[in-house]
Amino acid sequence: MARDRTALVVGNPLTPFTNLPSAEQEAREVVKALENSDYSATTLIGPDAKGTTILKELFARDYQIIHLAGHGVFEYHPPLPCDSCGQPGEGPPISGMVIGENQFLTAAQIRQMRAVPQLVFVNCCHLGHIDDNKPPRNLPPDLAANLATELIKMGVRCVVAAGWAVQDDAAALFAATFYRELLGGASFGYAVLTARNATYTAHPDVNTWGAYQCYGDPDFTLGKGETSRPVGVRKITYAAISEAIVDLENIAAAAKTARGPAVAEYRKAIRDIQQNVPTAWLTSGALQAALGQACSELMQFEESVGHYKKAIADDKSTAPIRTVEQAWNLQSRWAQELSVSDPETALRLVKEAEEKLIELNRAIGETCERISLLGSVAKRRAMIAAGNSEKQIALRAMAEHYCKAYNLGAERGKPEFYPLVNCLTGQALTYLLDENEQLANDFYSSLEQAIALADEDHQKNPNFWNTATPIDCMLLRYLTTGDLSDYTIEIIANYAKANNVGSPREFSSVLDNLDFLNHVLASAPENERRRKLMAALKEIRQAAEATETSGYTGDKTSAGKAVEPGSQHRLKRTATTAAPSRDALGPTLGGGPPPKKVPRMSGAQAPASQEPQPVQLGASAPKQAKPGGEFTARFVAYEKELEQEVRDLLTKLAPSSDAVLGIQECRWKRDTRVTVRLSGRGLTIDPPEQELIWQGGRSLLDFDVKVADDAGEGTIAVKFDAAIEGIIVARLRLELEITAKPKKRGQATASGEPARTAFASYSSKDRLRVLDRVDAIKISAGIDVFQDCLDLNPGEEWKSRLDNEIRQRDLFLLFWSKDASESKWVGWELETALKEKGEQALQLHPLDPGVKPPPGLEKLNIGSNAMWVRKGYEALLAERKAAAP
Repeated sequence: MARDRTALVVGNPLTPFTNLPSAEQEAREVVKALENSDYSATTLIGPDAKGTTILKELFARDYQIIHLAGHGVFEYHPPLPCDSCGQPGEGPPISGMVIGENQFLTAAQIRQMRAVPQLVFVNCCHLGHIDDNKPPRNLPPDLAANLATELIKMGVRCVVAAGWAVQDDAAALFAATFYRELLGGASFGYAVLTARNATYTAHPDVNTWGAYQCYGDPDFTLGKGETSRPVGVRKITYAAISEAIVDLENIAAAAKTARGPAVAEYRKAIRDIQQNVPTAWLTSGALQAALGQACSELMQFEESVGHYKKAIADDKSTAPIRTVEQAWNLQSRWAQELSVSDPETALRLVKEAEEKLIELNRAIGETCERISLLGSVAKRRAMIAAGNSEKQIALRAMAEHYCKAYNLGAERGKPEFYPLVNCLTGQALTYLLDENEQLANDFYSSLEQAIALADEDHQKNPNFWNTATPIDCMLLRYLTTGDLSDYTIEIIANYAKANNVGSPREFSSVLDNLDFLNHVLASAPENERRRKLMAALKEIRQAAEATETSGYTGDKTSAGKAVEPGSQHRLKRTATTAAPSRDALGPTLGGGPPPKKVPRMSGAQAPASQEPQPVQLGASAPKQAKPGGEFTARFVAYEKELEQEVRDLLTKLAPSSDAVLGIQECRWKRDTRVTVRLSGRGLTIDPPEQELIWQGGRSLLDFDVKVADDAGEGTIAVKFDAAIEGIIVARLRLELEITAKPKKRGQATASGEPARTAFASYSSKDRLRVLDRVDAIKISAGIDVFQDCLDLNPGEEWKSRLDNEIRQRDLFLLFWSKDASESKWVGWELETALKEKGEQALQLHPLDPGVKPPPGLEKLNIGSNAMWVRKGYEALLAERKAAAP
């Protein structure tokens, strides 16, 4: 069954908390609506909805719709007794749907699905029946906002989440109405509005109609419009011209997400409107402008220009300036279409558009928008121009107009990424066409600025344009450096994830831009560099077209190469992830520390295992580097059976680097958070520390590395340290030769230091504070940790036993505090460890802010910053608890 007709419905799972029969009834009504619309619904309701079954089905196939009805929790700490000593404790905070005893469905798990769903409906706020069981902590507005934000970031198109407790029958009506409209072809915004109105009309005495927080594109329709009917078009005789204009505006909005048969249906609907209205109405400028807008959204540029010009010519109506602007903008797009069959007419049309926009600026003053339109017209002229010199003239005009638009916006306090990226595109292509051309000194820093502006805009309003911009910048960078072929996989994957955020109309801009780059580059001087760049562009274009027509599933590119839903490299956001979660994107081209990355995952993931599983560790870096040089080092964790796939991927990403796999084997439990830190003498790493959450498959982290300009020649160690709860559980080392004259490459030399056992040293007064850290690595990494309170038997000769354990264990974990500094036994254990094992086996972990390291160990690494962060968080929770009434 195709993904666009599948759904997963979960209702009232078996949990330790109060039963919610209303959630069960809601789920059944949703299933009925889905099946009536020919959807294949996987149903897990009531007794059939067990935690392990839900997780299994979540990863079993690709779903377009996920509907969840049941209990929800926000930052809930599930009870988690200590496995070692049995003392009661709490697990880490969790926000999500309760699906069993200490089992939860969270946004992070949905993120690991093979394909991101288009719609997620979450109702965890039923009033239901209250019994004697104590429900989990549930803060509905916080939970709804938390889940919705995370889901939208990862690429879910639309999210509906209840923000407060709802009345059961009113909630059932809202869901039924919403699905009836959406499954019938209505837009997301229209379906929400209709559901709110219906619920308010039937239940005006309760506020359920307003409880649902709705996130996403209001013009989105299921299946991106393939099977949707034209929205709001009525086959009646219009009584007022405003009715026809409203229908045309609805078509224009719905057309943004339309493709396939729906496009033809909308075009027919426009013709029907023109035939149904009185002939006299067709002279109205307002109606002609609405016809022009609708036609433009359906790519009917010739018809659109005709309608807009009629709107401008209407003496009885004052056409807005935007109508004039769009008329000439769309004429240049029409000219590009016409250039294949009638290049002379096309050139005349584009020149006329350029002249009219210049006249408009002279008459009423310049704006960033109109100057950008001039840049767009120049871009079309570059496509139409026949010779290399004509193309260069048009490209320089394109760059100048867009640069002027960007500078004007910056002067007015509103710098925008759109004109800046287009300016840089013009500069890059001029550079590639003319062997004597030089890139501006600030070209690459301007790319960074464009990414930063897009990132800032994305934080306020995530959309397709600010998601695709960093990928466009990545493309420009590697076009100008000439090594685009090394980065086709990640560019393809990133554009594919952006497709999940944008409509077909929006994503077509990616195809247009790739066509533009390829067309212009074809006029560049013949050489090997041009051949490689055009081959790489062709590969990206073919894969993007396949993505646009078939939808992204995270399988393979048109060239047959594996593409990962989470693959993000050398970008500031992740895309995110992917809109694609921004925290899924890796290092930027520069300019400030990027957010934590979510690693790439391969294929469908099985439900979380209860036991640590074998994990292979590897790394990739060049064998040699020059002083002042830059390179990318990579850390990878993977399952053994994926080793060849990992090797092929690393080779593709960086053919000149050495990938050393299987350096060591660890044992990690799924959902374990692992911090990886990269260091090396004379190296600057951005960022030096990143995180991954192990979910099986494979996880890859990129580190951008710069060698100091004054680095002395010789061999240094590139050090990867992997830590869990701040405790380093694995060390990988690659040798890097610093040399001004690179020699013939040899095989990379690597080493690994696995940690299987550890000795925990701490003051007895800190025992409770230490237990959770120690248990974390016991559970997550399977490390055998010796603790005197648990491992010494009564009457045992403790001092000799401790001495022996310290000597034999791989790690010596010193949990340092004021009490520890005053404990003679901790001092004796530390002295013994230094004598028997040296500083290399010692890890120092502070428990109190401001505590000074032991004498002589001031320069020792004092553990992960995450521990300090958690310490502050625990203090904040304690402060809130103390302040609570």
